[in-house]
Amino acid sequence: MRKVNVPAAERGPRYRLASGLPEEPPAGMSVEEVIALLEPHLRPERCARLAGVAAQRMESLTVVLEGLYDPGNRSAVYRTAESFGVLDLHVVNPAAAKKPHARAVSRGAEKWTRIHEWAWPEDAVRSLRARGFLVAASDLQAEVALHEVSFEQPVALVFGNEHDGITEEMRELADVRFVVPMRGFTESLNISTAAAVCIAHARAARERALGALTDLDMQQVRRLHAAYLRRAVRASGDILGVGPQ
Repeated sequence: MRKVNVPAAERGPRYRLASGLPEEPPAGMSVEEVIALLEPHLRPERCARLAGVAAQRMESLTVVLEGLYDPGNRSAVYRTAESFGVLDLHVVNPAAAKKPHARAVSRGAEKWTRIHEWAWPEDAVRSLRARGFLVAASDLQAEVALHEVSFEQPVALVFGNEHDGITEEMRELADVRFVVPMRGFTESLNISTAAAVCIAHARAARERALGALTDLDMQQVRRLHAAYLRRAVRASGDILGVGPQ
């Protein structure tokens, strides 16, 4: 397995929130007041859509992308993860990217998720494990199949870069390494397809384990709904009296 080969000076800060959500209401205002002020500015069907998506978001399934070269692949995974209701995504060593960002591929998925960037694998893994996540890394050398991974607890799915997969460092840090079983002559999938297969499987498994479509309580769902309204309504900051959003 390869080792990390990006100089430390090029990695940037150890952690940053690259894309967040305004989850807390403005000072002196409740979540319900935010919702009441902003919903009249959208069509009822749009409001219902935002509420429905918020009610199906999941925090206990997350995706970690380590050292991807092509932001197009990263953005494709963002889009897939968001479409399956994943709320948080983690990027390890974003400085490894060699091409411009591809927002046309992500189709704005980063607006509706929280994207965390980590310079070092151990920081990301330590943070996830402290929150009770099982760190499961996709690795062609693994002997455990995807369907053998337990999703009874929160799970972070880790995917390495397009050419070499996960680093040796991540390989040692992971709690379990798994492989997607291949039944044909092709030995592997490209990163965005592999991630889509794994996220779809993991989402269904987490729903079975939870017995529900979300792991958020009602208060968290309403807070997220308010955050999505602030994203969706133009001039929401002016409406709420807090300036541009």
